[in-house]
Formats: sequence, structure tokens, C-alpha cells
Amino acid sequence: MDTSCESIASFFPEKQQRPNAGWNKFFAPLFAQHLIAMEEQSLFASERTSKHTYRFVSIERPGGVVRVESDGTCVTAVCKRIGSIIDEGRSFVPEVVNRELTGQDWVAMSDNIDLSGFWTLSLDGEAHGLDGCRYIVEARVGDRYNIVDRWCPPGPFSDLCNYFLNIHNQSWGICPPIPWKKRMFASTK
Repeated sequence: MDTSCESIASFFPEKQQRPNAGWNKFFAPLFAQHLIAMEEQSLFASERTSKHTYRFVSIERPGGVVRVESDGTCVTAVCKRIGSIIDEGRSFVPEVVNRELTGQDWVAMSDNIDLSGFWTLSLDGEAHGLDGCRYIVEARVGDRYNIVDRWCPPGPFSDLCNYFLNIHNQSWGICPPIPWKKRMFASTK
């Protein structure tokens, strides 16, 4: 696993618009190191491809990676999460689940991509905080590449992130949490 500064620096594009100190100096290397540890390759530095590749990354709970690829005939999801922790807590071995998705899954994901406006969103669009969730979604389709990084994403981009989280959770047999309103106001029947 190549964790050199050059490898980490080539994982994502450098943010050009201001303010960029947070992304360029902290978040891009953090996500790159996480992806390298999860044995993922850079989509940004990859060559033009005939595949459609979308990748979701979360470092918070549940920390993981979901990569969905389609070659036009088959749609697969590769889901990764932290497995065993080794080297006195300094590194980990990822656990991996590969699964085929249905055509309906692909249509649902494509709809979420379109509704979120993914291809028109900038790398970084909002203020950031210290709590909550931080997600990135990136894609390589032919020679097109885009990456979107959001903290506690609102609206349609949140729906896209939740779609990827559902694929992740289903791959590990994790039931979705019950919304707090249903727990608080459960029917007495």
C-alpha cells in the first residue's frame, strides 16, 4: 500500500476556489489515507473508462466505502468497512462484501444522482462543523470526473448519501434504524 505524499496528493483534485485550506491540507489527505487503507484506487487519477463508477466514502459511523460499478450489462457494489484493528491500533484490515445489484437498483441510484444535481455540484459547498457526518461521493464516467464533499448534507444530496448507506448496511445485514418519531410515538395497538 503506497502511502507516500505523492500518492496521497494525486488521489483527489486540489481545490482552487477559496477557502481551500481545510480541504487541501486536511480533508483530502484524510480521505485519501482512508481509501488507501481500504485498498481502493484513485478515481481522479484513473484513465478514461467505459465503466460507470461511483464511490461513497464515510469516515464517521458507519465508516466505510461503497463503490458501485456498471459496465452496461452488470451492476456490482463493493462494500468495505473496518475489519480487525492491528499494529496496536495504528491500522486495520478491511472487510469486503461484493454483491450484484439489480437493474432497479441502478435506476434508483441514477435517479438519486440526477435529483441531487451531482454533476453540477462543486467540491465543497457549505460550512463545516465538528460533529455530524461528513461524506464524499465521487464518480468517473468515461473521461468525466466529479467529487462532492459535504458535512451533514441537506436535501437531495443527503438522499444520495443515504442511498449509498443503505447499500452498505444491507451488505452487512444491518437493519436501518427506526426513526425517532416512530420510537417516541409508537402505536398502542
